[in-house]
Amino acid sequence: WVEPISSSFLDKNVYVQPPNSQGIALPMQLKMSEQLDVAEMDHNSADYIHTLVELKKLAFADRDRWVTDFDKSPAPLDQLLDDEYLTERAGLVSDQAMESAEAGFGDEIGSDPASGDGDTVYLMVVDQDGNAVSWIQSLFSSFGSKLVEPETGIVLQNRGGGFTLEEGHPNIIEPGKRPFHTLTPVMVTDSEGHFNMTLGTPGGHGQTQTQIQVLHNIFVFGMHPQEAIEAPRYRSNNGTRVAIENRISLEVRDQLRLKGHDLQVIDGWSATFGGAQMIWLDRENGVLRTGADPRREAAAIAY
Repeated sequence: WVEPISSSFLDKNVYVQPPNSQGIALPMQLKMSEQLDVAEMDHNSADYIHTLVELKKLAFADRDRWVTDFDKSPAPLDQLLDDEYLTERAGLVSDQAMESAEAGFGDEIGSDPASGDGDTVYLMVVDQDGNAVSWIQSLFSSFGSKLVEPETGIVLQNRGGGFTLEEGHPNIIEPGKRPFHTLTPVMVTDSEGHFNMTLGTPGGHGQTQTQIQVLHNIFVFGMHPQEAIEAPRYRSNNGTRVAIENRISLEVRDQLRLKGHDLQVIDGWSATFGGAQMIWLDRENGVLRTGADPRREAAAIAY
C-alpha cells in the first residue's frame, strides 16, 4: 500500500486517488484540464486531443524531475498540485504542439524514466459490502529479471531498471529504495472517502493518458462505463509523436497535423492504447456497473 495523492475533479465531489509515483501526473492533468475548459470542447475534437496531449507533456516534465520513492525523497506535492501553479502551467498550452516541456521549477536534470516492454496485468474487485481493491502487477520487461523463485515458480520483476545513475537526481539508485515506476491503479471516492470507482490499465507511460480520457468520458461527457472504455483513444509519445486510433476522424487527424503533431495512425483495437478496466458504483440505481477493454484480454464478471 502506498499513501495516495488525492485531487478533486470538476467540482463534482469526485476525488481521484492514484498512488504516489507516476500517479501524480494524473491529478496534475485533471486540474490543468479544468483551467482550459475541456468540458466545453467536443469529445475527441482536434482542440480536445491537442489540449490533453500538451497537458501530458507539462505534467510528465514535472513528474520526471521530482518523482521517486517518496519515503526517500518526498516530491513537493503542495507546489505541484497548487491551483495557482497549475493554472500558470496550463497557460503554456498554445495552438501548436510542443517538441518538449521543462519542469516548472527545480534544476534541469534527468530524462524520461525507462519503460519496460510489457507483462502487466490490472485486476479490481468490489464486494457486496462496498470493499474495493484496485491492483496492478508488472514484471516491467518480458519475464522480468529472468529469475524464478524455485519453490513457487514466481518470476521476479526487474523494476530496478527504472532507476537513474545521474548524480543529484531524486531517482538515483540507492540501497533500500523503490524506483520510479509507471504503475497507477486508481481509486475514486467522494470527499468523505466513500467508494465511487476503481480504474486501471496496463500500458507503461500511457497509463495516466488512458485514465484521463476514460475519466473525462465518464464525468465530462456522460458515458456509461463500457462506452467510456471503448471510445477511440490516443497516446502521446516522445516529442510530437502521437499514436491515434483510426476511428478518430480523418478531419480531426488532419487538424492535429496542422497543429504540429506527428501522428501514427493505428488500425483496429490495439493494446498500444492500454486495457482499461472499471467498476463504478451507480448510487442512483444502487448497482455496480463495469467495463472491460476489448483492446486486450479482459473480462468483467458480476455476481
